[in-house]
Amino acid sequence: MNYPSDKVILIIDDEPLSIKVLTRMIEGMGWRVISAQEGKDAFELYSKHHENISCVLLDLTMPGWDGIFTAKKLQEINPEVKIILMTGYDVQIEEECPDLFFESLGKPFTIKKLRSILSEIEPKILGKK
Repeated sequence: MNYPSDKVILIIDDEPLSIKVLTRMIEGMGWRVISAQEGKDAFELYSKHHENISCVLLDLTMPGWDGIFTAKKLQEINPEVKIILMTGYDVQIEEECPDLFFESLGKPFTIKKLRSILSEIEPKILGKK
């Protein structure tokens, strides 16, 4: 895969509509998007293309591999991966897994909140290239 932008995000969500909406929002911010609907598929994508993927937007609850298991598998490939966790549940993931996620977003979230988080990640990834 060839990505002309230095800013590539992998969206992992089992809801196709969520992926579609998020893709529009994120592409509107100048990012390139790739997506997967299952943790295992995302792991395979990430293992092949992690050098090109700047960060991951990951849903917590999915069939098969849940968000926590998927995040741990992605960190096996790249311990520095920036993972933004999305959840519709009131859970304190940061307390349970303090080093697993860069940030968490409670669903529903605003484009302003997502833009703020991505703007924190952007200097870190652009500085690496």
